[in-house]
Amino acid sequence: MKATHRYPTLLLLTSLLVSAPALAQFGKLADSFKKEAKKEAKKADVPATNTRQPSGDLKQQQRDARIDGVTQKKAADKHEKGALDRKTDITSPEFDQKAHDERFNSKLDLDLSSQPALPTVAWYSLLDRECLMFDITKGELRMGNIEVGFLPKKTKAGAEVNYEKYLDPQGVNPPSPPLRVDVVEAGTGAFKGHQYFTAQPYIAPFHTMKAMSSYLNFFPLQTTLKEGSYELRFFAGTSHFYTFPFRVEKQTNPDPYSPVKDFYFLRGPWEDWGHMEVDNTGEVKFSFYSTERTIKIKSQSSWDDVKTIQVQTRLFRNGKQIAVYGINNDTTEPVWTDRVDRNGTWTKHTIQLFTYPGNPQNRKLLQKEALTDGSYVVDVRVKDPKTAKVDTQKYPFVVRGGVIVPAPKADHAQHTDPLTFLEQGTTYRYVKRTN
Repeated sequence: MKATHRYPTLLLLTSLLVSAPALAQFGKLADSFKKEAKKEAKKADVPATNTRQPSGDLKQQQRDARIDGVTQKKAADKHEKGALDRKTDITSPEFDQKAHDERFNSKLDLDLSSQPALPTVAWYSLLDRECLMFDITKGELRMGNIEVGFLPKKTKAGAEVNYEKYLDPQGVNPPSPPLRVDVVEAGTGAFKGHQYFTAQPYIAPFHTMKAMSSYLNFFPLQTTLKEGSYELRFFAGTSHFYTFPFRVEKQTNPDPYSPVKDFYFLRGPWEDWGHMEVDNTGEVKFSFYSTERTIKIKSQSSWDDVKTIQVQTRLFRNGKQIAVYGINNDTTEPVWTDRVDRNGTWTKHTIQLFTYPGNPQNRKLLQKEALTDGSYVVDVRVKDPKTAKVDTQKYPFVVRGGVIVPAPKADHAQHTDPLTFLEQGTTYRYVKRTN
């Protein structure tokens, strides 16, 4: 009987000895499988989902499998979109320029011949201080609404172009606005930022480009710039149609108590150009741009304080004075007239010019009929009332055939480069400062 009890024990020991390596191998295999599963999950970086308990019903199992598949796909899509969105945020360190452009830049291939002229940007809009807004303490540039002319009506395939439509109706796909402005370094073309726009019809042939304020992660409203030369490059669809140069100048306040150490000031064409205007009543006006630059400010948020300036303006034809701005009741000599500038931005000063038909008391506004043929000069004197320093500016132009001759840069016959053409519209005539 004793011998009989040994064999089951021996068989059990033998079985355990034989199966132990197999169990160990099975454990290793399970661990390996778990590691591979973790690698795959990490590679996909998809959030884990709860494991569904198998149902005894085959149809129910199939339904469960379909539901699990949809859930996992949604999770994977959400993760992939989130990763791409992080890359398309231009403030992100992992910003991918190529991926961003591929996703958001318009792919409209426009027919530039569908308008009587090539697309262009109106200077009277672009030079307005509400168009290019710049924070001098941060070096942040923002763009407002801009008027553009002759936007193509059709694509090369013949489809009508709607510059107001930019978003997928269901809001699923990313928007692809039809217009954008890139900010790049002049010379190198290094990308610094951009802004996207839609456009609404204005007085034909002009549209008003509307800066996009939604999707801020994708379309930030500001671009940070430091000292250097830059360009704004305007695009309609895939077509680069205009380039606007400007500079950023740096000034440093050595006062340790100054609320801001480094200041950044915009410099651009508004410093060199003024314009004559004939309004719908026939009145002739002159406008020039003036900018105050000071590094003495009250606080970081109060850098654009108002400064008073004083202005005198004379209009000469063939060397003879024919109109003035600012007068006394008993003399035809102009007097100083107060105006205001804001620090760090440029202000357009529009001047009404007056003529004297015999008596200063009977002054009249300058009318278009008074601009007979000849050589003209607008003489502007700007005085700082605190220092008494006077800056004299002269803007010459010519009237021929009763109309103001356009500057060469604004004349299609003389200036054939569409990227740098000066678009002055129908009521303005730009005149360049000579001193």
